[in-house]
Amino acid sequence: MNKQKPLQRRKLWVLLRSLSDQEQKKLATHISCELRDSHPDAVKLFNNIQGNPTRELLWTATFPGESYKDVKFRKICFHLTSEVEKFIAIQGFLKDEDLKELMLVRELNRREGDEKLFTPAFKKIWTKVKQKPLRGAPYHRMQYELLREQFHYQIKHIPKHKRQHIGGVHHSFDLYWLHEKIILAISSLNHKLIGYQEISSFLQDELLERVEAEIQFMNEPTLEILKTLYRLIVGKDESAENLIEMVREYQEQFDEETYLNIYICLLNHYIRQSNITRNYQNRSKTLEMYVWGIEERLLFIDGFLPVNYFRNIIILGCQLQQLNLVQIYIDEYLDYLPFEEQEEAYIYGTALIHYYKGEYQKTVLKLINRFKNVTFEAEGKSYLYTSQYELDRTDDLEKDLRAYKIFLRNNKKLADRFRKNLLDFVIHFEKLLKHDNPQKLAELYQKVKEYKSISMQEWLLRHIELKLNRYPSEVLVR
Repeated sequence: MNKQKPLQRRKLWVLLRSLSDQEQKKLATHISCELRDSHPDAVKLFNNIQGNPTRELLWTATFPGESYKDVKFRKICFHLTSEVEKFIAIQGFLKDEDLKELMLVRELNRREGDEKLFTPAFKKIWTKVKQKPLRGAPYHRMQYELLREQFHYQIKHIPKHKRQHIGGVHHSFDLYWLHEKIILAISSLNHKLIGYQEISSFLQDELLERVEAEIQFMNEPTLEILKTLYRLIVGKDESAENLIEMVREYQEQFDEETYLNIYICLLNHYIRQSNITRNYQNRSKTLEMYVWGIEERLLFIDGFLPVNYFRNIIILGCQLQQLNLVQIYIDEYLDYLPFEEQEEAYIYGTALIHYYKGEYQKTVLKLINRFKNVTFEAEGKSYLYTSQYELDRTDDLEKDLRAYKIFLRNNKKLADRFRKNLLDFVIHFEKLLKHDNPQKLAELYQKVKEYKSISMQEWLLRHIELKLNRYPSEVLVR
């Protein structure tokens, strides 16, 4: 090994030269405190490194009278380099107030402690983030990270029946991901500047405005797709009619992962809109997204279509009254499911077709037996008991609904939000059976109508209204 080889090419030397005079002084204190006991030779080497540009000179100054040992020198440099890298990372961390507060929330979440520690720290930074008027990628990233920490905190510390639904996690992540992809797309066309400014300095809306003003970015389909998708998700472009067609047309211009993530962003968006508005257009778009995902196997896991996606397609198609198409979906997509799921999926799918055709006796016959699939079993009971109500078989319904509530509350395999939507439905179904007072029925109608998310909402509203229609309109307050 050449002892005269200069240090300038070593990573350690480059790192040290990147520090300011003030940072050099802080580093000296840091090295002395952190390595004094574990690696004292590294401290001695650090104290002599600045004025000794070669290995031999540095070794002689650090270990006078000892012959040069390359292995020992390399080990010392390794420990010293690691500590300098840690110091630089800490300095960056200390300069980022948001990151410091986020890490506090994360650490309090991981440590053993009660709500008195986590909740105040979470609320402090959450309030601060929500009040920011400028919302670029850092805002969406922080919102996503905080919502994720809140989600994990609830899983760790709060019983299932007391947990609150945490919305917006996927929405925040989608926006953060899109911001980064737009910057990368722009970088591939012009890797440094937009009008002599670094592109990373722009917030999202400003970034899009500047992009649209630049001739060099016109007629770039990948960039146009990302821009339109962002505007769709934040509500600035409610239609984006040709977006799905554009994504599929220019598929080859995206790498496989980006294409999949664009699809997921679109699917998440239309699912959110369907849940919020419950209108025909958004449900139709969501169904279109699912069919696209199946045709191109974007939804497949380990070569199979997960049964929950199959269920979603059946329910959406039935809600849209596209019952002939639903039967085609069942026949075509059933073989994509794992073999052990196929029989129950077929029974459940055909039961829903009967239900939406108004063939309630056939629905009861399909759903009367138990399902191994817990989602089919839980949700199927809502179709079973409403079918019995339609058939005027109400003698045992109150008892059945009480047992249904116990089943939902005790079943740990059901997702929290799914369980809550079904429980809210059962509770209001019981009230529909009990109430004969028109004022109470009117209040029940209004309460069900105000729910943002409840199972069988349209069915409940329709039957409360049918019961209300028996009374003179002047006694009703809706």
